[in-house]
Amino acid sequence: MATLDRWRSFLEAPKTIELVHAEFVGRNGRPLLAGTGEIRMSSLQDFSYSVTATTGDPIEFFRAIEHKRQNRYDGTARLRLFGRDANGTEWSGGWTMPQRIDFKLC
Repeated sequence: MATLDRWRSFLEAPKTIELVHAEFVGRNGRPLLAGTGEIRMSSLQDFSYSVTATTGDPIEFFRAIEHKRQNRYDGTARLRLFGRDANGTEWSGGWTMPQRIDFKLC
């Protein structure tokens, strides 16, 4: 099965996928923050991510987080994480909510 062979590397963990472009997309389908990032797979069942935002609207980002906080049972209130690696492969991190947000003021 040559078609499935290219996915065999995902059966190995730990693994880190470097993203040259990563973005959080809101309910309206528009990116809220974009930048670079990485997805860390510590096991086949567990992964985490980090994104360093370079563009976007932080106020809209925090409004989306507040909307999710007020509508905690609405799964569609979560953000979607998308990314692209250096080889051009598109990745979908699915529906997510950041657990920790660090901002550096310049």
